[in-house]
Amino acid sequence: MPKVPQELDAFLDAHDWETSRDILLAHPELLSESFDSLLDQMAEFYTITVSKKGRTVEGIREHQELLRHCRETGVDVGFAGKRGRKNRSLESLICCFFFTDSLEEARKIVERYPEVLLESSNDLVDRVVGFSLTAEGTRKTEERRQLLRRCRENGIEIAFAFLR
Repeated sequence: MPKVPQELDAFLDAHDWETSRDILLAHPELLSESFDSLLDQMAEFYTITVSKKGRTVEGIREHQELLRHCRETGVDVGFAGKRGRKNRSLESLICCFFFTDSLEEARKIVERYPEVLLESSNDLVDRVVGFSLTAEGTRKTEERRQLLRRCRENGIEIAFAFLR
């Protein structure tokens, strides 16, 4: 996997389209052919591996098409109709919650996507996250399972305050 520049990471990982638009306006280099090529490489990479950030080939391609459209028509026209939070699959959100190294990112996920907290997502958690083959991975996975349980039982604020 090639090194992904911070501005592209931020553009892809923004939870809503307005934030992605602001990032693009601050970093017009995202419209360049070199970034388009990097997105092709990322999409190819995610066909054979799982992203710790919950990225999917479809999500990469959606952002790539948006950047191409903005390059051809301008940012305002390109983002017409792109409002509010981005549609992300529950599977992708759970993957990101469990595998992100950042507790702040995990908190943003449960705050912006409350469907992650539904009891009905437990089966999906087991399927997506599974079980680690290492002691460290098992410990980290169990910590996130407990955090998810505390969010459901006590609320997000209390669950994350417990970690400070």
